[in-house]
Amino acid sequence: MSSVKVPAEARMVDVSAVVRRVDGRVEDLGVVAHGTRRVGLAGRLVALALARLRVEALVLVGLLEGLALVSVVTNAGKDIITNRVKGSGTEPLSIGWGTGSAGGAGSTNLVTAATEARTAGTSSRVTTTTTNDTYQVVGTITCAGAGKTITEVGLFDAAGSGSPPSGGSLFVYADHGGVALNVGDSITYTVKVQVT
Repeated sequence: MSSVKVPAEARMVDVSAVVRRVDGRVEDLGVVAHGTRRVGLAGRLVALALARLRVEALVLVGLLEGLALVSVVTNAGKDIITNRVKGSGTEPLSIGWGTGSAGGAGSTNLVTAATEARTAGTSSRVTTTTTNDTYQVVGTITCAGAGKTITEVGLFDAAGSGSPPSGGSLFVYADHGGVALNVGDSITYTVKVQVT
């Protein structure tokens, strides 16, 4: 496995996911996005093939090969951080998902936001390396209307409006291997932003 230098600010975001199926099955996918390492076209094709077999295999192979997809505090997210330090602004608690990919630091919304409303998550401070160095939000979104394959998630400072939802500032953007969902299936995301 090759070693890739990632800027400190980019290493601070991890996104984990747990899928709950309508039939009661629970699939813990573990970390689905970390840092800013991107999968090339070949890696995405392998990921799509593996997704048809088992999502867990995709995540395992991605972690073993260092092929985690992008996960980043956006430019607007940096604005949220400095605004909050000054005692202003709104806490980024709203989790949205979508079916696009390849967003990044300049993103202001998900690439292809899905129609489900953003979910209000629950925030806390947790310890990754030093006491309370990580901001964490946990929230669950449930698939409605029609089945879809989810490939991206965002953390916003507002619930937004419309279908698909828009509005508010995008704090964190992450894309991940596709998770095929039927109506009633859900994903619980855990978004961690570590101050490094």
